[in-house]
Amino acid sequence: MVNSPALAMFMVCGATAGLASASAAPGSSGLEFLHQQEASIVGEKGPVCLKGVNLGNWLLNETWMMGMWRDGDPKDQWQMEQLLAERFGAAEKDRLMEVFRENWIRPRDFEIIKSWGFNVVRLPFNCTLLQDDTAPDQLRPDAFHWLDAAVEMATRTGVYVILDMHGAPGGQSTDQCTGHIGQNKLWEPANRKRAAFLWRKIAEHYRNSPTVAAYDLLNEPFFNYKRENNDATLVATMDQLIHAVREVDQRHLILCAGSLRGILMYGPPAARGWENVGYTEHFYPGVYGGERTTDTHARFMSHDLRATAELLRQWKVPYLAGEFNVVFAKAGGAAMMRRYYDILCEYGWAATMWSYKLVKHDGGAQTDSWYMVTNHDPLSLPEFRSASKDEIEGFFRSLGTMEYAQNEALRAALTSPEAPALTLREYPIIPGPAPQEVLPGGWKSGDVGGPFLAGGQRAVGGNGVDVFGSGRDVFEGNDECHFVWQDVGDHFDLVANVTPPFDTHTYAKAGLMYRASLKADAPIVMVCLLPDGTCSFAFRREAGARITETGMPVARAIKMLRLVRNHAHFEATALDADGKPLATQSADLPEFATGTGEMGMFVLSHDPILLSKALFRNIQFGR
Repeated sequence: MVNSPALAMFMVCGATAGLASASAAPGSSGLEFLHQQEASIVGEKGPVCLKGVNLGNWLLNETWMMGMWRDGDPKDQWQMEQLLAERFGAAEKDRLMEVFRENWIRPRDFEIIKSWGFNVVRLPFNCTLLQDDTAPDQLRPDAFHWLDAAVEMATRTGVYVILDMHGAPGGQSTDQCTGHIGQNKLWEPANRKRAAFLWRKIAEHYRNSPTVAAYDLLNEPFFNYKRENNDATLVATMDQLIHAVREVDQRHLILCAGSLRGILMYGPPAARGWENVGYTEHFYPGVYGGERTTDTHARFMSHDLRATAELLRQWKVPYLAGEFNVVFAKAGGAAMMRRYYDILCEYGWAATMWSYKLVKHDGGAQTDSWYMVTNHDPLSLPEFRSASKDEIEGFFRSLGTMEYAQNEALRAALTSPEAPALTLREYPIIPGPAPQEVLPGGWKSGDVGGPFLAGGQRAVGGNGVDVFGSGRDVFEGNDECHFVWQDVGDHFDLVANVTPPFDTHTYAKAGLMYRASLKADAPIVMVCLLPDGTCSFAFRREAGARITETGMPVARAIKMLRLVRNHAHFEATALDADGKPLATQSADLPEFATGTGEMGMFVLSHDPILLSKALFRNIQFGR
């Protein structure tokens, strides 16, 4: 719990009393306007390192952050509001939601954030604060009440605000963090028009506020979480929103979020005519993807962050690490979080961890956590389907006055003059560009699917070839890889010694592949290795279909791969160093019975901004 006369005065004043205009004159807040200067975020006095936290669950409810894990608990804000309205009526629902917002974040919270050495908050908000779905062509009468409250509290404390549309009209994915699970309808023209209208109004309202550091246009625009290519739709939507902002505000930095496919589809902002625009992404290694180990983070820092930094330097574009959290102590915990903040600041990036506050049934800060502060004492969380209105309102009011337990280990790590000791493995990367040697023996080469980084090859003594490849993957019907091949008919036999691919990602791949054509969605058959030596046999029967995969569980002993075709019958074999078969898989694929195509060797990095490679030796090709 934090107690001080200053905080007591703030509590008396309240979060919304006497709010100053959000359109205050530049400089009146004590904060200076920020903008892009090549790859940096700068103010009047030079580069600014924005370091802070997300104010999650305040202006868009993520009910898991209030301990709502039980069966029957509302799973998103829409369900929570529907339940309150059904039980108590629409007017009382609105009043209860106002009580919640008055108490989840108050001036004391900004003081705590400032005391941790932070100078920015990312403010997730739901578009429903500004606009009712029943009146999509206008603002609510009190549209800016809570955004103004946040900006005012930040101004008093000397903290910047990044405005983050966490829930867009219709929803930008199917996730609960949009405020309404299962929608994914932002991409419809009417909802895109609504989003553009809202951003124009937001920019018009805050165009003279130096406290607002940036406009984060869309949180996690992940569509339906499938790996299909929605790049064109996302880029067009961002362009529409950017133009809406620029109609009224040339001054504020705009941030465009990456999709599940990253930020490569945007290219340099200048090439699209976008000015004062940066990019933003979220990352949770070891939480969503990868093992919960320090090594997972070491590889991410060495590979992904380093490659992203080089890309942004070339593009001259600033960057926000909008959400991240190590969470688990065994993955480095507080010390790893300090390492992230230090590295991100070294790159000149803004950084806001997820999240500031979370409440739960049991009291006290725990080792594996998502928060800076939580409830100090055990908390009785009401069941919204059965609790009385007074019980729910009492719970909401308690959120503003409860004693906090701060995450002291994290606070100490982030505020200490010296970073906690943390030894991490350094992972090398393959510097580009890839070699482009012409290979003897009739081999052809090229990239499939247009990966961002061009692959290549070079001859190696002893009938060998190093193959370099970038590309996301070959499993989802839109392949990206580097391919070295020869034209073949309905009989062939290719065998080669193969090293596992350079470890750019758990799912980097190298192996032998038959393709019905060089189109990215072509039917294929392949046998491949992953970096850990794991082997699999896989095929795509029809253009654009997802791969069917069968494992060949003899990892690490495999030194050779073989792929044989006899009309519609394909057989893959993994062999040891002496040529002894270790595992075999086969498939009869009548779709391929009479087709010709290309047969050869492929490599992909599974990380679009890194190169992987594999060495193929003793290549024997029969037809």
